[in-house]
Amino acid sequence: MRLRIFFASICVLFFSSLAYAQDQKEERQVFIPKGDLGVGAQFASMSLDSDNTEWMLFFNPISAKGRISSIGPFVEYAYRNNRTAGVRISYTSGTASVDNITLDLLNEGMSLELSDVDGEITALNATVFHRNYFGIDRLRRLGFVVEGGLSMGRGNTEFKPRDSGPTKSSYFRVKAYFSPGLVFYLMDNVSILGSISMANVSYTKGDSYEDGVRIGGREKFGAKAGIDLLGIWFGASIHF
Repeated sequence: MRLRIFFASICVLFFSSLAYAQDQKEERQVFIPKGDLGVGAQFASMSLDSDNTEWMLFFNPISAKGRISSIGPFVEYAYRNNRTAGVRISYTSGTASVDNITLDLLNEGMSLELSDVDGEITALNATVFHRNYFGIDRLRRLGFVVEGGLSMGRGNTEFKPRDSGPTKSSYFRVKAYFSPGLVFYLMDNVSILGSISMANVSYTKGDSYEDGVRIGGREKFGAKAGIDLLGIWFGASIHF
């Protein structure tokens, strides 16, 4: 935990210094001009990580295979040079094939073991974000972007074992995150973006159901520093 806090502090200091340097150079290099309106979408697709407790809050241990895909349309507005604020709505869905799974609700004193299970995952999130842009080349084609934001959303997982009724869980989550990336202008008004989540703090509250009956719940506070495989995004936007 101390190492994660130290790493997060170093990141904050480093990118704060970049922001200060950007302020000093802003008059000489404008990457995103004030008044720019960007409309676009971000995409993500990845293999399902069987030990990713962010999506499978109640299940430990678990052996699963599958994929998760996300799409997130967004709008951002440059309220000053190289500074934007925006909103993004993202939808996530995924499927999984589970060999074995243990449903462990520690605070309820209950557990359930399953095998040969098919799973489905869905989630809907709303995010308010802020971006700082830093031009890298003089032609205003390639730039570095630092994004920070706050998201809220709901999600559901459903597992369907062959020999028993379905087991479902639903959750509500609030998350603050930090995500650096790169931006490249294909044309004067079309850009592409790649970003990766490097740190986040989250709160998750969920409930689990079997055959439509609630069998337990859990609350979880989390903090991560490092690469988040579920936070790798690619996108494109049109600028007006």
